[in-house]
Amino acid sequence: MAALVAVGFGDFGQIGTAPDPTPGGPFGFRFVLRIAQLVPFFPLLMLALACLTGLHLPSGVARFLSFLSVALGLTITAASAAASGPGSLIVLVEGIALTLAVAATFRLLARPDGDARTRRAALMRMVPATAVAVWSLGAAALIAASATRISDGRPYCLARHGDTEAVESLATLRGLSFYTTRSGYKSNSNWYMHGILIVETGAAPEVYNWSPRRLRFDRLSEPGRLTIDPRGNCKPRADFLAALPLL
Repeated sequence: MAALVAVGFGDFGQIGTAPDPTPGGPFGFRFVLRIAQLVPFFPLLMLALACLTGLHLPSGVARFLSFLSVALGLTITAASAAASGPGSLIVLVEGIALTLAVAATFRLLARPDGDARTRRAALMRMVPATAVAVWSLGAAALIAASATRISDGRPYCLARHGDTEAVESLATLRGLSFYTTRSGYKSNSNWYMHGILIVETGAAPEVYNWSPRRLRFDRLSEPGRLTIDPRGNCKPRADFLAALPLL
């Protein structure tokens, strides 16, 4: 389960990189954000370390760290969801599931002489994050299959609405990556879609919006009416997915 959480949630592009000190927000805030991006790998790394080294925590310490992780995780999740615009529901589900997984990890690190029921309960707390990870990976497969079917051999590309370049890897197509947190209002043209599929037709390109709820692409009849025209997000090319690296 911990491996699925890492693969379904993790931002592999952030591994081994340091927080960017360039302008764009307080350095301390960006450092915290970078730590948060590495959290999906925490359950796998800690449980693997426990298996290799026999690392265990006293039961009291494990309970305290579990409680602390829930308090911090839910607070950060609520704040992030409030600032995430149309992606707030995904951020909320992602944050709650990941918080439960981290809390469960601390309980699983408790000394094995503890109550077996407590360990089973900790494993059950990993289930929501595992289910979300499976959804995220399944969405990537659906996005790839749908884009191939809709393009039907024509040049195409995939991007997040508002980006200036196409997605750079297949991992970016996961459900927990291929959505927007940019703010906007769905009552007029000043709002952001989630993921965008652009298909070259020889005349005006066809533009589709990815719906994370419906798990499908919906065609936009008048993409030019949006304040941020999605037709400039990426340049269609032949065999777009075949050229993408995994990570």
